[in-house]
Amino acid sequence: MKYVLMTICTFFLSMSLAQELLEITESGYSKSNDPTLARKEIHELVVESVTLKQISEMIGEKKAQKNLQLIKNKIVKDSGKYILLYNHSKIESTPQGKQMSVSMKFSLMNLKKLLL
Repeated sequence: MKYVLMTICTFFLSMSLAQELLEITESGYSKSNDPTLARKEIHELVVESVTLKQISEMIGEKKAQKNLQLIKNKIVKDSGKYILLYNHSKIESTPQGKQMSVSMKFSLMNLKKLLL
């Protein structure tokens, strides 16, 4: 009986945590020919765009645009607190420069804590 109760509690706890985690994949481009610089630039651009998109959904587009500099300086800088895992695809050369996809596990709960 004790085992069944613990299993049920664990199940509901994992369900509530799963609702707060998003799996997001987004592609980015860089004009840099150096793969290392391109990877860093693409990573930063994707993190910033995904963060701004999620914040806009939470607080509204107008309020997000009004506080854009504050969000970039305070929230995006601490992305390690709400983006729990990164996976980068292999960087590819295109006529426009370099392209790469970034997959991430994004914690909405941790982002909300930073916004408060």
